Amino acid sequence: MVILSINVLDKKGRVEAEVEKYEMNYTVLVGRGKNLTSEYKIKKLPHLFILDQQGVIHTSERFLKEEEIVKVLDELLDEQEKAGIKESN
Repeated sequence: MVILSINVLDKKGRVEAEVEKYEMNYTVLVGRGKNLTSEYKIKKLPHLFILDQQGVIHTSERFLKEEEIVKVLDELLDEQEKAGIKESN
């Protein structure tokens, strides 16, 4: 499972500062261009993606608080357990 955030507006240095400031302990990518925002249906920023074990987007939201992320992850882990998918590191 992967938590992924894509920032399409800010420069790398600013994104790095925000990652540190807000203690984002998940991957944050910096990308540019309309193709990226339209391909992933990003309407507002910031935007957060949670991918399942197969790399499929499970959750796509503008922003989630930590407790909301934990809830989604718990749901995803339950789904994976029911499907017999083991977590890999």
